[in-house]
Amino acid sequence: MIVITAPALFAVACHSAPQVADDGATVEIVIDVEAAAAVPTPEGLDAGQVAPRTGQALIDARLTLPEIRSRIERPAYLAPPVPEAAADPATEPEEDREPEQPEQPESPLAAQRLYVAGRQAFRDGRHYDAVWKLKAAHELAPQSGATARLLGRIFFQSKRAQSRSLLETAARHDPSDVQSVYLLARLHVDRSEWPEVIALLDHVLQLEKSRPAADLAIWTLARFHLAEALAAAGHDQAAIDHYRAYLDTPRRVVQSMHFAREVYRLGGLHGSVWRRIGDAHLRLNEPRAALEAYNESAIAGVSDRPALVRRIVYCCVRQRRVNDAVSIVVAELSREGAIDSAIGLVSYLADHAPNLDRDGLEAKLRTVYRESDHAADVALAIAGVLERKPAIDMLREHLAARPADSAVFVAMLKLQLASEAGEREADAEAALRRSAEVIRAVPAAAGRYSGLLLGQAETGALLAGFDRMSAEDREEPVMRYLRGRVLARAGRPRDALREFEAARQANSELRAASIAAATILLDTGRYDDARRMLEGLGDDEATTRDPEFDMLRIRLLTHLGDHEAAVRLLDKLIRRRPKDITLVLKKAEVLLATGDLVQAESTLQKSLGTHQRDERLYEALFEIYERRTGIEDWRRRHDQLVETLMDRLPESWLARYKTAQWLVHQDEPDRIAHAEHVLRELMDERPADPRPVRLTLAFLVRHQRNDEADALAGRKLEADAAAVDMLEVVVNHMWLTDQEQAATRLVEAWIAQRPRDPKLLEMAIVHFQIRVRDADRATELWTMLLETQAPTEARALALARSYLRLDRPQDALDALLPWFKADPSDPVLILHMMRRAYGALERWEEAERAFAEAIERFKEHGADLMLDLAMMQDQRELTDRAEQVMVAALARYPEHPDLNNSLGYAWANKGRHLERATDMIRKAVDAEPTNAAFRDSLGWVYYKRGRFAEAVRELKRARGEKFGSNPIILDHLGDAQFRLGRADEATQSWRHALQQMEEHEDSTDREMKGLDERIRRKLKAHRLKQKPPIADVAPDAGDPARGAAAPAKAEKPAAARRGARATRPYIVQTGDTLEKIARRLYGSPLSWVHIALVNPSVVWGELHEGQVLEVPVEVPGPAIEAP
Repeated sequence: MIVITAPALFAVACHSAPQVADDGATVEIVIDVEAAAAVPTPEGLDAGQVAPRTGQALIDARLTLPEIRSRIERPAYLAPPVPEAAADPATEPEEDREPEQPEQPESPLAAQRLYVAGRQAFRDGRHYDAVWKLKAAHELAPQSGATARLLGRIFFQSKRAQSRSLLETAARHDPSDVQSVYLLARLHVDRSEWPEVIALLDHVLQLEKSRPAADLAIWTLARFHLAEALAAAGHDQAAIDHYRAYLDTPRRVVQSMHFAREVYRLGGLHGSVWRRIGDAHLRLNEPRAALEAYNESAIAGVSDRPALVRRIVYCCVRQRRVNDAVSIVVAELSREGAIDSAIGLVSYLADHAPNLDRDGLEAKLRTVYRESDHAADVALAIAGVLERKPAIDMLREHLAARPADSAVFVAMLKLQLASEAGEREADAEAALRRSAEVIRAVPAAAGRYSGLLLGQAETGALLAGFDRMSAEDREEPVMRYLRGRVLARAGRPRDALREFEAARQANSELRAASIAAATILLDTGRYDDARRMLEGLGDDEATTRDPEFDMLRIRLLTHLGDHEAAVRLLDKLIRRRPKDITLVLKKAEVLLATGDLVQAESTLQKSLGTHQRDERLYEALFEIYERRTGIEDWRRRHDQLVETLMDRLPESWLARYKTAQWLVHQDEPDRIAHAEHVLRELMDERPADPRPVRLTLAFLVRHQRNDEADALAGRKLEADAAAVDMLEVVVNHMWLTDQEQAATRLVEAWIAQRPRDPKLLEMAIVHFQIRVRDADRATELWTMLLETQAPTEARALALARSYLRLDRPQDALDALLPWFKADPSDPVLILHMMRRAYGALERWEEAERAFAEAIERFKEHGADLMLDLAMMQDQRELTDRAEQVMVAALARYPEHPDLNNSLGYAWANKGRHLERATDMIRKAVDAEPTNAAFRDSLGWVYYKRGRFAEAVRELKRARGEKFGSNPIILDHLGDAQFRLGRADEATQSWRHALQQMEEHEDSTDREMKGLDERIRRKLKAHRLKQKPPIADVAPDAGDPARGAAAPAKAEKPAAARRGARATRPYIVQTGDTLEKIARRLYGSPLSWVHIALVNPSVVWGELHEGQVLEVPVEVPGPAIEAP
């Protein structure tokens, strides 16, 4: 047992008089060391800083410096301290004084000259020149103390490992070189090598009397750093002595001294030093002395007053001075700016103060509550003192008067839900009722309060709580709204939507129900319904100033692809709420989605000018710069941003992360150790952030510590098994360390466990596309990802593409048909994908019926649909029928560029109607002069007409346009070049075509079939000096080089062609159209296409009475019921 006298508590520290007995004597308090150690520290106060030591640690803590000195080993390069009688101090300051022996006699004269020149260059500020000369001098005379001394100081800030070696040389040469020994100690401080620090600084201070000419600032700094080292090594009593010696040292410092700036900086930390002294006394179980030191700290001033108050309260509790502790805490509650920390101390007293008068504390707190501007905070403090049910009543009472205090609401929910298992459903019901009360009082905050409720309670318990209510209570609008929120959280969006709709109809003022309903509509891809829902809310002030409503509108606009409107809305909101950085970040996100990196960067930089301490802005800017594209001079901007970050937020997580990014590429031992230390801190502070983990893994691999890297990767996956970002980091590490198969097995294992996790699937797609290069597996995963998304037309189209790649045409049809039956926004693309699916299934008649229906339903898209129908017939090698469809389409849409090009190209390939084909293709080119396919058609029709120079000109222009690397264009160009005698150019074009074939292997273009083999035959023939089998020209082209033209391939007789149908004559009546005839003959106007297919001539004029048409005897019935 240790008997100590309780101190009189100073006014600043404890605001109370000392405890005295009736006779006036100071009361002695007996404190058991073990009992003191058992007293927990307040939240925010590290127990390791103040908890009393015991056993051997306490013995070590009470050692004096001479005792410590005898236990530590002195560095080998230091001789015993110079006796005072032997001292021969110089007459000028040490930093300007030459060493007694600038160079040893054996030093070459050249080394001495280089040293003198280097020293002068250093004094003149020419550091590069100085380093060059001094390094040359050191190489000539490596044992020169003067050279090592000066070069070591120059390298101290930049090359610390070299600096350490040089300073050791200087100290070995002259152990009384105070500055070199001091700098060596500082280098050991960076590596936390406390015995070495203590030995070196003790040596420095022993030289104080013998070296008065040394920089006076060194003695001050040496005492401070020695005290720090002693405290870090667990020698508290010696640390206290040297902290006090530091405080007592006269500040005889002038600006010219090398270390003046550091002394001035430490001069502002006197309050912090006194706090360190207090902490050391507490570790020695001397609370009386600790309180005295804390009082001095308060007088000197500290930047972190809450930390000092926590220490004083902890001292009082350790001494059982509970009333003093209560007085301090109540006073802090009344002080402006101290409320947050003081509330935690109220809970600390309630939990740990012995013999606490709870009623008295509650009374004092209620007095503060009535008078305070921070009533919500004090209400929370009072609730922390009370039992559960009185605390709930207290918070309900507060919310009745101040329903907008969300922190009080959360505290009430926590208390309400902190029940035993048997009362769980009842307490959930109570929490729902309390929430409804608050929402009725503040309807505009319904979204926030319901979100807080969901954050505190389990979904199942809340649903059970609803079941306990009467039907009448459940149908109340706010309750229906809350039930909708719970159902949405439970993954039941349809049920939630019904509840929101009922709440809206029952209470039109409950706008939160409309916003929640619009959110679900957005989540399920019903964008038009969401837009109508939001428009129905109007533009009154209450709505337009609701942040949740604003963000929902922005989200809707981005989903609809109207990014410009989203940016305009964000600009309006930013003008209204200029301090809301979330809006700035959202604007930058929208701009990035449009690819406008320059404007995104400008937006963030402008906001950074007024919010230089907001770390989120730096994060967003770094994300832009690290893309390394889209921003001119991005590297310089990145480096400038790093400098700004280091200046404004040097201790921030991001600043230390940027420091670590630089450190991991350094090879000096001290920097390697520092990098490891910083990386460990970063991971400890943000254990779920993958960035420091990625950096640490790369660092360990770089230093050939792969086993440690693998162990870290394993721990991270175990610690945060739900983090896909962390999985990506680990998989990337495994891939880079030759563990490819294991990495892929790991990804597959995660997919097996979580097959519907969108983020995981996205990561896996990239893995198989980029790393494994398994396109089939990537497509499978892409299909799985699409299947997790809300049903939309875009999703259906994407799914159909994936199903077709995976040879699942029926699944593609199943995905497309519901959207075709409805009202698709892009019926042409829907029909195109359906055509591909029907073709893969060889269900051509169903495809024709679908086209017939679509042409009738979507008349504004008739030309594109008929063109796709013609492409389908061409795919079936029914070229006559394809031509008939295009002729019929052109009769209706004579200016359509694609139709003109397609029919003109078809005629050119057959060598028919070449002049007319040329005119049609020119019409297409005039409409779209940069269309590579149109240019190719024009070049090809010139080729067929024997106009090879013009053909080469147009085909080269086609090759230069977007998509001009198509193998068909390149093959055409090669044929035309060969016709002009440019065989070498032709072979280059053909080779280029072969190289491009792989990128077009999924093409459904019939010309692509066998193209690679035809090109190889041409190349082989040219290599063998034979005539390549290039394309023929038209028989009447007049090509002198061609010779006799090969006869055109004959078409199969109509009766022999697949799909031909029997016909009969029909006489046109007054007012007839193809649609009316189809309705009369076949019962559906959708069948007009079948009549047009067998009557191509009708397209050149209107139907007239008495005209005879050939009509099919029968046509297939409609495959898809029209709406």
